[in-house]
Amino acid sequence: MEEALSYIKESPYGFLVKREDFEVFLELNMERYIYDEFMRLKRTSHMNIIESMVYMHQMEYEIRDLFTIFEAKRYGFDKKETRKYLVRIRPEPSPLPQSGL
Repeated sequence: MEEALSYIKESPYGFLVKREDFEVFLELNMERYIYDEFMRLKRTSHMNIIESMVYMHQMEYEIRDLFTIFEAKRYGFDKKETRKYLVRIRPEPSPLPQSGL
């Protein structure tokens, strides 16, 4: 496991596993990375199928964030704690790179 982890840390996706508690936020960080890539594509691609794909994924992430907010309310999280688990909103500046896939 350590060998695989060190390999990932040296790859372009190393930012996903830099934190000590990366296991907790790994899926969320991957979703944020994908969301950011879709937003980058939205800015750079016009009048093609990418716009439709980006729109569908935007709606998916919006629905996921709504479910996260509902669950956070259910378990009594405050706003600051809830923001940690949202895909589209960052609790602090994003550590995700701006490069393409």
